[in-house]
Amino acid sequence: AAAEIRVESTEFAPGDMIMFQGATTGVLSQKVESIEIHRRQVDRALKGTSVAVKTGSQIRRGDKVYVIKTQKSGAGTHNSEASRNHKD
Repeated sequence: AAAEIRVESTEFAPGDMIMFQGATTGVLSQKVESIEIHRRQVDRALKGTSVAVKTGSQIRRGDKVYVIKTQKSGAGTHNSEASRNHKD
């Protein structure tokens, strides 16, 4: 499965952790393995773009996506919204 994500605030790259959250989907976290734009692999999902990310589970339109950033001090995580548009 894949999710189409419109990046609204926080950029992300392969290796980053993202979290999907929705009423039916629940909460799912995964590591970003690759990012594509128009079927071409890119190194980074930039703010204002729509990208495709492979997912291990079904993600639904309207689910929210957060980029999980770990603080270097190891004191916790910071979640930022990346998008809200997805497709199965």
